[in-house]
Amino acid sequence: MSGLVISVRLLKEMMNHLERVLPEEGCGLLAGKAGRVEWVFAVENSLHSPTRFEMDAVAQVNAMTAIENIGSDLLAIYHSHPLGPDHPSEMDTRLFYYPEAASLIGSFENRRWVFKAYRLQGTIWQPLELTID
Repeated sequence: MSGLVISVRLLKEMMNHLERVLPEEGCGLLAGKAGRVEWVFAVENSLHSPTRFEMDAVAQVNAMTAIENIGSDLLAIYHSHPLGPDHPSEMDTRLFYYPEAASLIGSFENRRWVFKAYRLQGTIWQPLELTID
């Protein structure tokens, strides 16, 4: 996957989830094929923290099972950084268990969302092209 493509409708669905859980970090999974997001699976942040997230284990397994059942691929793990920064943190790197998936981070800057995508290569995050259509 050389980039990630998400529709305006699905981006809004994800943003609505992230806004509902403010000031906590929100998190979830994005699924689809060939880099195109077709499904958003919001997952509860069991830490309920503004600076860290951990997906609720049962909800994460349910979402991953649903992704498999619909014949989709896990494309990205998304989460928010309500307090910044707009890139993966040291904790994000240490706790990223799905290197085949991208990371999509939404930071809340000047009362608006800014989204950036990354791919972990070894221990280095490489920017990934994010297309909103």
